[in-house]
Amino acid sequence: MADARTAPGPAPGTAAPPTAQPDTPPDRSAPPPRYPAQAVAGIAELWRHTQGGDPGITIGVVDGPPQLSHPSLTGADLRVLPTWWLPPTQTDPKMAEHGTWTASVLLGQPGSILPGLAPRCRALFLSPPVDEENPPDPLSGARAVEELVEAGADIIQFTLAFPTASHDADDMLKRAIARAIDAGVLITAPAGNDYGNNSIAPAILPGVLAVGAHRADGAMFYFSNHGPAYTGHGITALGEAVYGAHPDGDIEAQKGTCVAVALVTGAAALLISLQRHLGQPPDALAVRDALLATARPCMPEQSHGQTERCLNGFIDVPAATRRLLAAPSPGIGLSSPAQHDHSAPAPASSGRVHQHAPDVAAHPRQHDTQHLANLAWPQLTAHLADLADQAEPGARPALLALVRQRVLDVARGFVRAVMQRDYRQAAGAARWLALSGMAPHTLGLETGIDFLAQRTPHDPQAVHHLQAARALLNGKRS
Repeated sequence: MADARTAPGPAPGTAAPPTAQPDTPPDRSAPPPRYPAQAVAGIAELWRHTQGGDPGITIGVVDGPPQLSHPSLTGADLRVLPTWWLPPTQTDPKMAEHGTWTASVLLGQPGSILPGLAPRCRALFLSPPVDEENPPDPLSGARAVEELVEAGADIIQFTLAFPTASHDADDMLKRAIARAIDAGVLITAPAGNDYGNNSIAPAILPGVLAVGAHRADGAMFYFSNHGPAYTGHGITALGEAVYGAHPDGDIEAQKGTCVAVALVTGAAALLISLQRHLGQPPDALAVRDALLATARPCMPEQSHGQTERCLNGFIDVPAATRRLLAAPSPGIGLSSPAQHDHSAPAPASSGRVHQHAPDVAAHPRQHDTQHLANLAWPQLTAHLADLADQAEPGARPALLALVRQRVLDVARGFVRAVMQRDYRQAAGAARWLALSGMAPHTLGLETGIDFLAQRTPHDPQAVHHLQAARALLNGKRS
């Protein structure tokens, strides 16, 4: 293993460090680098219960293009989506370095040179061209968010930064972010390395989980942005001496709020995976809220006498987990602080781990039609898939009326589930769409059912739903 490289300078648009606020005092020695799982308390325990994440959870990333040939990413479910709305450009080496580092922290494979936090999840990268002469373009940023939402992202880590002295952002970017959050997508973004001189969008936007950075000794970095624009929706994580991949095939240690945000994104992906593995529908915004509510307050000596520097506080994965799972399943014991574990998560035995749908009596709100009506379309589709056995003529007329009222949302959820390879959820959605008799012709439902049947021959529940969907379609023809 090579020595850690020196962390790169500030991202385009960030301020130079003021000499009056050194982040590395003369008497402070450089901390030893850590692997991602060593940088966040509670990850090792989550690995034991999620096998490193759920393949049905998709992480979207707006960052530089990762080097897919890096040995840590061999076998990772990772794709780089085209920026089709832009002319072809040369890849900036610094952006490729940044994107490769981020990709490995999220999806580095078990047993490789750099094990990541959520290696079994799926990741989609979008990389609008950015270099020293071409700062990030908010129009491309907005388009990237929309593309990732359409591609089925549960989380979007928006790493590009738009400095703003007005504490506002471009209207198109604000609308794209707001629509993503309305769709149930968690947006994470670095608070920025501007020493509080500027705010950074999209981290300042409502509903976005802004991420600041603290040092290895627990003290806040002076460069980590803070201020009223971040109040109520920010969290802090380690932002120093964390290993990630470098495009040359080696690994390097980095620092900054972009380091911290990758750690928070990976932890959030595991928490959403845990929801799935316990038979609950994934709810990325509930994970965001749990992380904010359980953040540990920092002490005055950690915040240099300004507690607002810590935003809501330090990330506490075990506490967030306990909040999400008020009555944890037997065997789930997450304690804080975590014992740092150098090992990577064991690979899954085969395919996705499926659980039975939650008991109706135990989760009455999940089966209340009014509650379903208020859900964002991804959550609505997930709940309906859990109730697919009730998609029969004459059964639950209120549910059928809801499906017909929101048939475009269910169709959108069906496509999302197929793209995420969550074929069981897609089969359940197909059954409701077939019963509704209102599936859009452009959806190609019958072709979709045939496709799913080829992919799920050994999944009895999916086969059952697909057979029922076919019968419902055939019945409407006769």
